Amino acid sequence: MDKKVLEDKTIIPFWFKRSDQLLQSQLPKLIDISKLKDLMHIDIIVGGDHGGGKFRMMLKVNFCLQDKSTVSFLTQIASVSFSKDDTEILKKLS
Repeated sequence: MDKKVLEDKTIIPFWFKRSDQLLQSQLPKLIDISKLKDLMHIDIIVGGDHGGGKFRMMLKVNFCLQDKSTVSFLTQIASVSFSKDDTEILKKLS
């Protein structure tokens, strides 16, 4: 876990995973590679929520196959512990 120290000495613990690297490294664990030949499209959904003094970001990937079935993967890709609902802090962390 990393941390950012603000000018007022507030310490903000945070972590994040790069979604591109996560998908590349985890692809064989997410879906049977032989099913990729039947792949119609991939939906990538990203969302975040701030509550309880924490910001969380999730990533969901849907592999949509020709037979109308879907293989889904959901994981948390970021966490910031900060009591204020302030998007400026997210910019400072990158």
